Amino acid sequence: SLQIKALFVHNNEEISRLKFEMAARLSNPNTGPFTDAQKFSAYIAAQLHNAVITEPLGDQLVHQLMDIAGSSHEILSELASHRNLTHADYDPANILVCKDGEEWKISGILDWEFALSSTYYMDIGLMLRYAHRLPKCFQDSFVRGIQEGNPQLLSSDWEVRAKLIDLVCLLSLCAANPPDKRPQMYGDIKNLLQRTCEFLGRQ
Repeated sequence: SLQIKALFVHNNEEISRLKFEMAARLSNPNTGPFTDAQKFSAYIAAQLHNAVITEPLGDQLVHQLMDIAGSSHEILSELASHRNLTHADYDPANILVCKDGEEWKISGILDWEFALSSTYYMDIGLMLRYAHRLPKCFQDSFVRGIQEGNPQLLSSDWEVRAKLIDLVCLLSLCAANPPDKRPQMYGDIKNLLQRTCEFLGRQ
C-alpha cells in the first residue's frame, strides 16, 4: 500500500526542520513579520466580527467558533510563534511521488506560491482536511510517515493543533467564497467548520 512519507522534500531534508528568523510570508521578502492583527487569535476574532462572514454562518456556529477561539488562545499564541517552512497548500495534488523498491516516497512538492514561515501544523491540517471522507489508512499512513521521519515532531495534542490552524484557513476562505456566488464551495467550507467545532468540542 502507498505509505506517504510526510513532510519530505526531494533533497531528503524535512520541511519541518527548515526554520526562519521570524514568522512571515515568504512570497514577498519585504513584507516583514506578521503583525499582531495577523496572528491566529486576532485573525479569528476579526473574521468572526465581519458580518460578511458571520451572517451566512449563522449565530450558533459563530458562537461555537468564538468559544473555541477563546478556550484555545494559549495554543494559538504558541503556534503563532512557530517559524518553520510551511507550504500552506499541502495536499495530494501538489505532491509528486516515485517508487523506491516496494515503497512509494515523496520526490517533490509543487506550488510554493503561498509559502509561509509559520507552523507545520498548518500543512498537517490541510493534508488531513478531508480525511473523514477517505479510508482510515490515509490518515494513519500519513501520521506514521511523520513519526518515522521525526518522532519528536508531533505533540500529544497534534490533531487539536492541526484542526485549530485549519479552522483559521477555513475562515480565510469564507469571505472569498460567499454563498451567493459559490454556493457549493461555501457549503463545503461551512460543513468543515461545523465538523471542526464538533471535533474540538469533544477534546
